[in-house]
Amino acid sequence: NPSYAAVSLSDIRIPLLWRPKDHIQDSGDSRKFALFCIVRVGSQIYDTALIHPVDRNSTDVTFNDVLLFSKMPHYFELKVEIYSYLLTEPSSSTHTKLVKTISKAVGRTIAKTLGESNESQ
Repeated sequence: NPSYAAVSLSDIRIPLLWRPKDHIQDSGDSRKFALFCIVRVGSQIYDTALIHPVDRNSTDVTFNDVLLFSKMPHYFELKVEIYSYLLTEPSSSTHTKLVKTISKAVGRTIAKTLGESNESQ
């Protein structure tokens, strides 16, 4: 009988790397981004909360979510995908509008990735 376990992933911290001219020198780069992660193990897929705004003053991003994967075999592959979206409107833009815009773009990407993954198996 194979044995299974639960795997918990939390406090994902991702250091950011900015071009030196954008980060150290004041080049006037005022771009802001929204970020989130999708974490996959087999058919179990979870997403983190949306972090925004992230700009050149940010040295890292921390996702405080707790993701629990169940019935994990002793061999598994965990994939973390990071998605970013350039914010073009001021921060006053509604969270719902931002989520809808990102989910449309990411939904197509994930569907394509899952399709390619299923074809290769």
